[in-house]
Amino acid sequence: MKTRAFTPARIGIYAFLVTAALFFLLPLYVMLVTSLKPMEEIRLGNIFALPLQFTLEPWREAWSGAC
Repeated sequence: MKTRAFTPARIGIYAFLVTAALFFLLPLYVMLVTSLKPMEEIRLGNIFALPLQFTLEPWREAWSGAC
């Protein structure tokens, strides 16, 4: 049975696939991380940072206001 060697073309395809996956998953990450931050942290402007204080209050407000 042959083992598949990592050719430059295969490495290029994998690099492209990983880059494309990150490109499409980045907005989901930002949305989830931002939804766990209090409004004061959101106003600081660092959307990629993890929350310093996790809160589920925005989720509670959204669910109570949606009904």
